[in-house]
Amino acid sequence: MQADLLDALKTRVVVPMSRASSLARHPLDQLTPIVPFEADAYVLLTPQLAGIAHAELGPPIGSLAEHRGMILAAMDFLLKGL
Repeated sequence: MQADLLDALKTRVVVPMSRASSLARHPLDQLTPIVPFEADAYVLLTPQLAGIAHAELGPPIGSLAEHRGMILAAMDFLLKGL
């Protein structure tokens, strides 16, 4: 989630994802949007936004940049209720 401009920080802001098929129900589509990634559907668990030490994370495995609008809308909903 974090801007590349802040790569020098020792932490990264992350939003966990879960396979959509593993959830019994999917409330609040605007807050937890479903995005395609590597031929599967994932739910962004936006309410679980967290700061994680960069050293604890593995290398990037892909990008959701093409879903930027949907992700920013979920962040706005989380932070502003919009």
